[in-house]
Amino acid sequence: EFVGILKQSNNPFQRRNAAYWIGELRVEFGRSALMDAAEKDPDAEVRKIAAAALAKLGKAKPEE
Repeated sequence: EFVGILKQSNNPFQRRNAAYWIGELRVEFGRSALMDAAEKDPDAEVRKIAAAALAKLGKAKPEE
């Protein structure tokens, strides 16, 4: 749900919360959405929170 909200919501408050919880819960599935938000989201606070959430996920694990 959080990944969908981060990708599709028009509400920056909802996107901020989604990015935060993706990082807190270490949702690896949300990595690409966080990367996109950290680079391209129109809201500076969303970009900041997405970058912090990415840091919590750490480096991507190589696929086997």
